[in-house]
Amino acid sequence: MLIMSTILIKRTRQSNTNNNQAAANRKTSSINIYACYIILVFFISFQFRYLHSSSITSQYDYLISQINSCIRKNVNACQDLIELGLPNTKNCNPFTCNIIGTVLMLANRESEAIEYFKASCNTYYLEGCFGLGLSYEALQDYKNAKSIYQLACHKNHILSCYNLAMLHTKNADKRDYIIANSLLQKACKQMYAKACFNKAVLYVNGYGVQKSLSHAKLYFDKACDMGLKESCKNLDILSKQGIQMPTIKKTRGFYNEEL
Repeated sequence: MLIMSTILIKRTRQSNTNNNQAAANRKTSSINIYACYIILVFFISFQFRYLHSSSITSQYDYLISQINSCIRKNVNACQDLIELGLPNTKNCNPFTCNIIGTVLMLANRESEAIEYFKASCNTYYLEGCFGLGLSYEALQDYKNAKSIYQLACHKNHILSCYNLAMLHTKNADKRDYIIANSLLQKACKQMYAKACFNKAVLYVNGYGVQKSLSHAKLYFDKACDMGLKESCKNLDILSKQGIQMPTIKKTRGFYNEEL
């Protein structure tokens, strides 16, 4: 049986709390170790005027501990960082406004995060726009979320394209799988594995495309090449069923043509 449980196409309506957590998870999934230390530098520089030489080491240790905990989605740690004091939106640049918005979002304070993400996005800093879209989505304001994702996707922010595609698969009366398929194609072409996986699912179910296990196998194969385990399992299932992929030249594990 094909694995479909990880996709958003068939998910049931989530509670607002679950939406908040899902959005925060997607935001932090792109935060790496480098970003953690950027956040650390930001908070230390902002708080430095309050530090005394005798307490700098202990304050540094505390900050790095809280930041690491916040990145691991510890809400209390994020709250502690916020309580240290934050600059207002007029006193942060697009990059730091995005960082503050991310911390606020991790603390489940989406309404406050929106103002910082707006300040970041207004300068077309695309990570800030992505955060703004996630915040709207967490608050179930799907109209504004779509609008912001569309803006960022148009400027080739691939995660925004992917999230916009997923929004087009939600709400039975507003689903548009044809648009979702086009957006997933764009994200898949930029080597985003989940987009390739979900495009395969569209082919399995015949959503917005003609049903085709052959084409589904092609996109499961792409996502598998990118390391998505669920896709590799589906690829194996289709192979055991004798499903053949369309004939397309493959170079270094990827395809040099699109269907």
